[in-house]
Amino acid sequence: MKTRFYLGLLASLIIALLVGGCQQSEDNPVNTVVRGYVYTDSTFTEPVESVYVIVRVDDASLVPDYTSYTDSTGKYDIAFYLGHTFECSFSYKYYAKVNLIFTYEGKTYMTPDYYLELGEEYDLPPVHLGLFASP
Repeated sequence: MKTRFYLGLLASLIIALLVGGCQQSEDNPVNTVVRGYVYTDSTFTEPVESVYVIVRVDDASLVPDYTSYTDSTGKYDIAFYLGHTFECSFSYKYYAKVNLIFTYEGKTYMTPDYYLELGEEYDLPPVHLGLFASP
């Protein structure tokens, strides 16, 4: 009987540490940042302005789409919310599956999946209009 009591106590302690062992490190959310360029061709010589860029996180029910346009140098830079950072007694890193959708003059291109870490900054590979297709 004592063994059961001690095992139950030990299990309760472990559960309390796992559940209560994480504290939100700050009140403000931590943004993840993606940036890159869009060009007219695969030689990446002529930038394209006003390409509509959407960041779509896999779990769209929790995270909305984030949008931007490329500037005169073809650059986009989007900061988006993936959650808060937590200080835990155990190591845990949060990654989310993200796609970027580019739209220009009625044509679109969607990137392959990127797995991005909360709070990190990513310089993504350049994109060119030859990848875009009509819907």
